[in-house]
Amino acid sequence: MVKSPVWAGLVAAALLAAGCTAASSPGSGTAAGDTGAGSSLDPAATTDTATDTTSDTGTDTATASATASPPASTASARPTRSTARTSFSPPPGSVSACALPYVRITATASRAASSHQGVVLQFTNTGQIACALTGYPAVAIVNSAGRVVKQAAHTPSGYLGGVRSGKVSTVYLLSGQTASALLEGETIDINGSACPAEPGLRVTPPTTRTSGSVPVRTGICGGVQVHPVVTGTTGSAG
Repeated sequence: MVKSPVWAGLVAAALLAAGCTAASSPGSGTAAGDTGAGSSLDPAATTDTATDTTSDTGTDTATASATASPPASTASARPTRSTARTSFSPPPGSVSACALPYVRITATASRAASSHQGVVLQFTNTGQIACALTGYPAVAIVNSAGRVVKQAAHTPSGYLGGVRSGKVSTVYLLSGQTASALLEGETIDINGSACPAEPGLRVTPPTTRTSGSVPVRTGICGGVQVHPVVTGTTGSAG
């Protein structure tokens, strides 16, 4: 049987229409793949994108913040001389008296004039907390056997110095600070003879009971007196 050209054309048109329908069908692998790659419904794509964005942003921000923060100022962390305390005035009675063994007592020769000799007694706070000195120390001149030969009288001032105003005040000592008092007397006794030299003193800080031995050579025996404790290391104040 011989096919006519018209019949052949109809068959070709039918086959072409069937192929176009198949290409546009939702079951095609290529079409589904294109649609999934561009869709927000793909769980794998959504998770990867969020993870990458969060990780990159967080790391970059933290690094920038640490880099931008300036280091702490070394100068502001160091104490300066202007902030160091050199004195203070606490309420009366709130600070204990400077007492042995937390105070060091030393003695140095003061000036001598007109048959008078002076010895400056220095009291240094060796403890870790502040202490107070109020009034007169108890001072005795002792001989080589340790016996008391002269006891100093308490007077505001004398020929060589002391507290000229006569006012007795409390001296507060921070750890390491020093106050002083002046011991003085005549180097000639009532008979006009030179006083014997003695090797030491026995000193008790004001308002305390424990005394300490201070090795210092003295040659006073008349009018022996000690003046109040004052600020500084000279034993005298206005």
